[in-house]
Amino acid sequence: MSLSFKPLWFDSIGVKSEAILVETPDISMVLDPRIAIMHTSFPDASTQKNEWFNMGTELIKEACKR
Repeated sequence: MSLSFKPLWFDSIGVKSEAILVETPDISMVLDPRIAIMHTSFPDASTQKNEWFNMGTELIKEACKR
């Protein structure tokens, strides 16, 4: 049986969310399909955080369409 795991998006090294695409010959599913908002102490600008949030959201949406 062929089984694959593809990490889609991890926040805070997987502490807050771990969106993973799991595929078998019969089914595909996305586990934990969400994006956590990074803490204010995370050392990047809000614009960068928003860009990552949007990028992760699109990756998860595309995987869910499968």
